[in-house]
Amino acid sequence: MLVNTSITAGGPDFLRQQGDVYDRVLQTFFHHQCNCPSSDERTEPESTHTLLQEHTEYISRSLPPLPTIFAEGDHACDPHDSFPRWHSFLSDQPAERLSLHKTQASLPRDSVTVARQWDVDSIWLGARSLSAIRAPGQFRLSFFPPYKSNISTAQVIQPHGLDLAHTRHTSIGTFTTAGVRFSVLVFFPSGARSSTRASANSLSLARFKDLYDEIILPAIFETVPDCVRQEIPSSYDLLYAKSCAYQEKPGAGRWSAEDESRAFRLSYRSPASSLAQFWALVVAKANMHRVQTKRGEAVPYFESPRLLFQAHDLKNVFASQTLQQSLALFRDSIMAGLDASQIDMHSCWLDVGIRDHVKQPPSPSPALRDEPWTLLWKSACCDHLHSQLGGIVPEAPLVADQYRSYLLRDNNDARHSIAPLSDADRTACNGWLQDMNFLRPGEQEDDVVWAKIRGNWIAYLSATSDAPEAALAPHGGDGPEDRREQRRRFSDDRQRRMIIQSAFWNDLDAMEGMAERWPRAARAALNSMDSRDDSEDGDQGAFETFAAVWDLGKRRQYQSIWMSLVGFITYAHSRGTLESMGMRLTESQIDDILDIEQEVWQVDLRAIARRREKGGFEDVWVPIQQLLMKALKNPKSTPRNNPLVWWVAVLCRSAISDAGDSDEDIDDNDENKDFISRGRFYKNPMPMDVGFKERLEAIVHYSKVLVLNHSFLTWAAPTDWVMQVQSRLNMVSIDWINNERGSRPARLPGDGGPVYTTEAWQSMVAYITENTSTLLGGKQKTAIYRLRTLANALQ
Repeated sequence: MLVNTSITAGGPDFLRQQGDVYDRVLQTFFHHQCNCPSSDERTEPESTHTLLQEHTEYISRSLPPLPTIFAEGDHACDPHDSFPRWHSFLSDQPAERLSLHKTQASLPRDSVTVARQWDVDSIWLGARSLSAIRAPGQFRLSFFPPYKSNISTAQVIQPHGLDLAHTRHTSIGTFTTAGVRFSVLVFFPSGARSSTRASANSLSLARFKDLYDEIILPAIFETVPDCVRQEIPSSYDLLYAKSCAYQEKPGAGRWSAEDESRAFRLSYRSPASSLAQFWALVVAKANMHRVQTKRGEAVPYFESPRLLFQAHDLKNVFASQTLQQSLALFRDSIMAGLDASQIDMHSCWLDVGIRDHVKQPPSPSPALRDEPWTLLWKSACCDHLHSQLGGIVPEAPLVADQYRSYLLRDNNDARHSIAPLSDADRTACNGWLQDMNFLRPGEQEDDVVWAKIRGNWIAYLSATSDAPEAALAPHGGDGPEDRREQRRRFSDDRQRRMIIQSAFWNDLDAMEGMAERWPRAARAALNSMDSRDDSEDGDQGAFETFAAVWDLGKRRQYQSIWMSLVGFITYAHSRGTLESMGMRLTESQIDDILDIEQEVWQVDLRAIARRREKGGFEDVWVPIQQLLMKALKNPKSTPRNNPLVWWVAVLCRSAISDAGDSDEDIDDNDENKDFISRGRFYKNPMPMDVGFKERLEAIVHYSKVLVLNHSFLTWAAPTDWVMQVQSRLNMVSIDWINNERGSRPARLPGDGGPVYTTEAWQSMVAYITENTSTLLGGKQKTAIYRLRTLANALQ
């Protein structure tokens, strides 16, 4: 490729200097023979083999036996036992040098033949349009790509003039040509610049919603063929629900922690013939779309998107004896499957390298073949090569930078923190905490309790993750804890959390689905305590659940607010830290927590998997529901005697503990991470993309589900009335909630009719209304009353 002098700021002199540097680098690095002036030949000492044996014995005496090092389970060694010996091994100076100086003699010219092989290791192609993919190639459009698909490290190359690691981008799919699989990345140079290389260069869920609902999905449904369009979910919510669903293993009848996410299934073929029109429409919609910042400004976040095709780890795909042959193979295979006119040649890079190896003559007998050779550069030659390369441009020394992006977890399903509160809302939260006399900022006693809550929450997250750390979740019992006991403790913590979560998913899903069978009058009664500001006649409409499949994502988010409360206090009780977190529970409440723990350990996960059917957690849900209903019914609730009010106070204090928030970036967030409202933690049950107000809505939402179920179970009515209501509920079809492409019917099957005007139904609805008034905000000092007091103070 020729670079035109008119497109460079330095002009022809700059290009000439750069060309000279590249020539010298290539000639120096790829030269067969080393011209090192001090390449002294070394021979190994006569006692090399004896010294090697002594060194091996010396090291082995300081280490446990290898079988115990690599053993698993109870047979594994305890590293603590070897600390005294390791301390001596690492601190004491050995009697002799441990390094071995092997022979560094030059190879005789006629002894071996060294062959060189050229190869292309990675390909970076900046494209102008997706129409660069030629037929019969097919583009696979994908959604919610894994975090690891992003470019997380600084790159020398800059396609389209972009700093790849600091520009917002995401993968939108893949395509294959000539057997090479390319990832298709879209960069948004107008978006907020990422301040870190890896953790924030993707899009938040809010931006993904904008991208999918306003740009990509509309472009799809206007351009791609019907046979393709009918397979693609029609909205961000459906895509998110599918990405949050799990593909259960064939041998299990329920979700387990080992099941794989369905996100990898969100990939759909699109023929090359429609790509030109599709991409043109994407660019047009991206240029028109505006995103509201925290300041209320409208910014062209997605304007002028840029495409990058990337393929890496291509070992031996283009291997040839000469560079020309490798490039010709690349041209005849890869470029033949692409439209060169839609490729920006100034934004293309090939990572070309060489491998030298000893060429052995073919032999029909394996016995006649030589042993494998390993070619090593002599240490003096390596030093000489480094000094030569560094001397070519002294003002740009060779400095090794190491990027450790692989240490970051794949957890891009949530924003780093909830939306910051306004000053007015912050004032309202502070006032509510003052009224509750709990977790008041600036009060020393409450600040100590808040620190305890944060520490216990982090311990809960770490202990129940796949990679627990004893430093974050220390042993709370008496006496020391050996390695075996620690592994058992973490395993129990993970299993407890998983079973509690499964109980919520199984039983709350069933209860929420059952709520859709109730007539409109009953569901309207559940909304009777909601704010009446939205309508003149005070009619708040009927309660609507998230039972439909397209609301699965929202359902799991809202359930997680409740599940986190139960899982956290159960974990804290097992550690004996409830009181240090400000709770003063009654014996009855403690008994409910003990019942939860007892039922958790009664669950036989293997038996559930063998049955291959849903359920199995009903006995765990019974004490959970009892604990939650007691919290809703407590007539004199405070954060100290009511776990639900305590949880609201924790969420409230967390929401206002973000003084470091910056308003400069709509994606980046503060560094004051408590992992309740901000900060990513691997497999954190709390959704970081659900704001404080919405968390309060989640608590109210499932309070209604619980109250509706409680009302039916405790309704004191004649048996024939109960049977009349039960039989009618069983007759109502809710098949619509499982239709992925459906929507909520304008009129549900059980919304009304003469059958609901009987005395039995009137009594049932009246009882639901009574419980709604008592438990969902109509009675002072109850949990939901206190929550509504806070929610109504927020703007």
